[in-house]
Amino acid sequence: MRQTHRDGTVLLITPTGYAWTAAPGDLRPATGAERAAYDAQVRGIQRERDALYRQLRGGARS
Repeated sequence: MRQTHRDGTVLLITPTGYAWTAAPGDLRPATGAERAAYDAQVRGIQRERDALYRQLRGGARS
């Protein structure tokens, strides 16, 4: 997610909730390799969360 503020800075927020600000001139589109690596990392985090949730809930996810 990307939000532009009145002062011109940009707030970037990942699906995992990590957020940081950047100046618009410091931004560029991700390369295909960067996007693939990021997506793989997010999938891994989600798998770990799902496994932990199943463990904490006794195997049932509601």
